[in-house]
Amino acid sequence: MTDDAPNPDGFLASRLDLLFRTVVREDGKPYTTAQVAQAISAAGENTISGAYLWQLKTGRRDNPTYRQLIALSRFFDVSPAFFFAEAETQRGTVPADAALALKDDAIREIALRSVGLSERSLRTIADMIANARVLEGTSPRRGRRPAKQANGA
Repeated sequence: MTDDAPNPDGFLASRLDLLFRTVVREDGKPYTTAQVAQAISAAGENTISGAYLWQLKTGRRDNPTYRQLIALSRFFDVSPAFFFAEAETQRGTVPADAALALKDDAIREIALRSVGLSERSLRTIADMIANARVLEGTSPRRGRRPAKQANGA
C-alpha cells in the first residue's frame, strides 16, 4: 500500500474510525489523532505519533507494531483482539464448549486415546457415545452425567 492510497474500508482503519467516533473526550468532542498519540506518550508509552495514527485511521498504513496496538487498546479500553478480524483471533483456539468438556479427566482420556484412530473407528466410537446417551436419557449437547429424572417417571 502506498502512502497516498487511502483505504478507509480496511479492517484496521474501520476499527480505529469506530473508536474515534465512539470514545469521546469529557466534553463530548471526538479525540484527534494528535491528542490520542499525546495521551499514549504521557502514559509512558511513546510508541506512536499523531501522523502515523492518522495514517492508520485513514487506511494509508495498515501494519502497526504489537506495542502500538497494545497502547491503542489501553487508551480506548478495548481488548487488543478488537483490532483483528474474528477469523484471525479464533484461529487455532479450542471452542469454549470443547475446552469445558476437556476439563473432565474421563473425557480428556477418551479424547487422547482416540488420537490416531481411523475415521471408521472414530465414527464407531461416536455411535457408541450416541447409543449410551439414548440409554441414559441424556441430550446430545449435555455433559457426560445423565439428567436427573423425577421419581415415578
